[in-house]
Amino acid sequence: MIVLRNNQFANPPGLVALILSGHGALKLQSDHRLLYKADWQDPAVRLAGVRALVRQLAETATAGKPA
Repeated sequence: MIVLRNNQFANPPGLVALILSGHGALKLQSDHRLLYKADWQDPAVRLAGVRALVRQLAETATAGKPA
């Protein structure tokens, strides 16, 4: 579960696109928390998966913003 700071995301259309492309694994709850469902038994695989998700969220948040 990921909580959005101040219940805001820098790129809402990008977040919607990310949720839609997640094939049901990523879900935005009514309290503005992101829920990611995955079955990662191995801790190393779990950590890699979380890192990839956070990287995707960061890239989505900064997409379209000037450097």
